[in-house]
Amino acid sequence: MRARCGRLNAPLVDEIVGLSPSIAIEQKGLPHNPGPLSAPLTEIYDNLRLLFARLGTIFCPTCDLPVRAWTVPEILADLLESLPPKSRILLLAPLGEVAEKELPNLLARLRRDGFGRVRADGSVYELDPLPSLPRRPSHLIEIVIDRLVLDEEKRRRLIDSLNSP
Repeated sequence: MRARCGRLNAPLVDEIVGLSPSIAIEQKGLPHNPGPLSAPLTEIYDNLRLLFARLGTIFCPTCDLPVRAWTVPEILADLLESLPPKSRILLLAPLGEVAEKELPNLLARLRRDGFGRVRADGSVYELDPLPSLPRRPSHLIEIVIDRLVLDEEKRRRLIDSLNSP
């Protein structure tokens, strides 16, 4: 887009006082309908996206609660408060939907990277040997980071697993 209209020259002034911010768009050389192009040409779109990303609040589309970053101590405290002692838990890292044709390479790479299990479509599979999953166009894949029983003795292990990349 920038190649079509070039850069506008900066005005030769040091300071302007008392004017509202405005945008000047030189429309020479633009297509017949420059309306849709004005946002990309002036880079307003990028700035607005940044503004809304920083100022906006993200809500979960499923439960409609605000999404926020949790620290490891907050996650640990929430787990210990909300689950009964000796609960068995799986720590999962979601990879999302994976096409069936990409699945064998992904599973082999995960095994090479040292992971032992994945959860595919809600079922846990060991990666040694590589599992054969039911045929479908795509699978919801999650890496099993750790499986453990929730108690004070495993607290250090849980913290290490929560900190793993």
